[in-house]
Amino acid sequence: TVAVAGERGVLSAIMREWAEAFPDSSRPHRELGTASERRGQLEGTGGDEPSALPSMRRARQTARTAEDSLAAAVSEVRILLKLGRFDAAAALADSTLARWSAPGARFAERLSALAALLGRGHESARLARNAASLHLDDRAGRFAGLSGAVLQTWKALESFAALCGYADSLRVL
Repeated sequence: TVAVAGERGVLSAIMREWAEAFPDSSRPHRELGTASERRGQLEGTGGDEPSALPSMRRARQTARTAEDSLAAAVSEVRILLKLGRFDAAAALADSTLARWSAPGARFAERLSALAALLGRGHESARLARNAASLHLDDRAGRFAGLSGAVLQTWKALESFAALCGYADSLRVL
């Protein structure tokens, strides 16, 4: 555990230098937030170490692409949940979902998790179905040989059933 803590300290120092070198870039702040999260520094001051929550907020503020914006928002939701700020996490998840009404597969997988977090089974299933195409090219993996329609249905059912979906709704899916 001492070695792991030391490695996390080195990683945090590297991420801090990266974020300081590129203060208006989202990715370094997100990675710094992740490094701080791994060290258990979710909020507050840790000396010269920024904590995870402000780093993720800075990552969202500096996001220039939709991918950076979504990644930072999902990470911030995760940290808010760890801090027990469920209302704030739900509000951020809800506003993030509202930004994408018809996301492509690349974003749908992350958004499906946010919808599930909010207990929106049908929305989570719809997004999981959209995200299924990401796995169609996984020829050597567990999805090898499945048709797109089967994989889409599987992912939608998996998502909806994880939220204790009702039998009649599962039949419709």
